[in-house]
Amino acid sequence: TGTQIIVKAENLRPIPPALRAPTKWTKCIRTPAFAEAALGRILLPDIAREVLGYLRIPRPDMARVSVVACSSQASGSSRYTFDPKCTLEPGTDSCWISAGFPGSAATRERITYALGAHCRVDFVRILIPVLPHGPLSVREFHLEAAVHAAGPFTPVSGPFYTLDTEELQEFLVSPCIEAAWVRLVCTSNAARGLQGS
Repeated sequence: TGTQIIVKAENLRPIPPALRAPTKWTKCIRTPAFAEAALGRILLPDIAREVLGYLRIPRPDMARVSVVACSSQASGSSRYTFDPKCTLEPGTDSCWISAGFPGSAATRERITYALGAHCRVDFVRILIPVLPHGPLSVREFHLEAAVHAAGPFTPVSGPFYTLDTEELQEFLVSPCIEAAWVRLVCTSNAARGLQGS
């Protein structure tokens, strides 16, 4: 390239014989795994990992999630209690039903969950009874969230729509919610869908 490099004689030393031929150690340095580990130490030192640990927002631990309020609750039957906490139980042996009279269309029935800590919610799962057994099951709903138990609760999702299926339904929440309290607001039920309103 025409560039001249001048080095002082006192800075020149022969390469020690041990480093002239590749050794197990020098081969190890050239492997991708070693490079990745070395870069990890350089780019993410312990202090950076510690700081990032405080910035991560975990998903809810379902063992800590609890129902803290609901708009209403129907009277129990011989089979179901209709308790709101049933919404956190797996399976179909229990369910929550609001106190609307039979055949009525749900309007703004809601249930509020305490997540146990400030969490990131990026999906919601719902299991509903199918028609004709579930005319009061939720058909349209949205989510609201708050940082404090007393609110204010603000809408954080558009409307979601359930299908008439016995399968567990999962809804993506995008962008995800970062909150300590989440409220599920039911704005329409299966009976209203049948009425066409």
